[in-house]
Amino acid sequence: LFSVHLLDNLRTRRWRLAIGEDRSPDSQLAHKSLDHRVRATKNAPRDPFRVLELIHGLAETGGVWSSDCEDCLVGASFDPTVGAGTYTVTYTIDDVCVDTDEVEVVVVPQADASVNLPDWVCLALEGLQPGVAWPGGVWTANCDGCLSDIGTIDLMQAGVGVLEITYTVEGLCGDSQSVAMEVVGCDVEVVNVFSPNGDEQNDELVFQYLTSFPGNQLTVFDRWGNLVYQKSNYGNNWRAEGVAEGTYYYVLTIPGKEDLTGSITLVR
Repeated sequence: LFSVHLLDNLRTRRWRLAIGEDRSPDSQLAHKSLDHRVRATKNAPRDPFRVLELIHGLAETGGVWSSDCEDCLVGASFDPTVGAGTYTVTYTIDDVCVDTDEVEVVVVPQADASVNLPDWVCLALEGLQPGVAWPGGVWTANCDGCLSDIGTIDLMQAGVGVLEITYTVEGLCGDSQSVAMEVVGCDVEVVNVFSPNGDEQNDELVFQYLTSFPGNQLTVFDRWGNLVYQKSNYGNNWRAEGVAEGTYYYVLTIPGKEDLTGSITLVR
């Protein structure tokens, strides 16, 4: 028993070839068995694999090929797009000396490493989980610590820029796909009213996407210019405890951007 490595346009990975004893002393065809694994392709055109080439030089030519699968064998050509499964191909020499041998062809399903990710995403605290067609693969990315073993993306760890992610399904008929996704520091969305009354709806002063910009600072003044609230790295969680209803003014400082200023109405 020994290993044989052949190459073909279907990228066959490996197979085993076992050579046994002649069944007839007078036969010029040695008895051989072949365990051949073929990689099937998705949506592949008819692209036959030459079965006869597998045993070229090991058996006499001039025999007849047959198989147990419909339309998978044309002459000495096996078409793996017949689908996943195990098929038997028989080669028969019917002459003065008669001999028959069988080749077992195992067509393995082609893994699909397709990854579903948007072209871009806003930088945010929430993790992003890519969608996959074939689970159980291995994830890698061009960032340190931004990708979990199951593929969850830590956008804050990845940072602004182009994130390149590769998903690999290992195995005999494995597959791999690399995708690029841009992480964008989206502009902060300002608000002009909030109602911290305990109903869990609009109870906090929230600036959308602000958490994507560390180093920010929020300062709130009343109508007379008195400081009401100030917080570095504001976390969108001010409930205006002890502050009366009315109109207030804010300055939102974001590193690398112009200050955002405006008024907010506090309604209980």
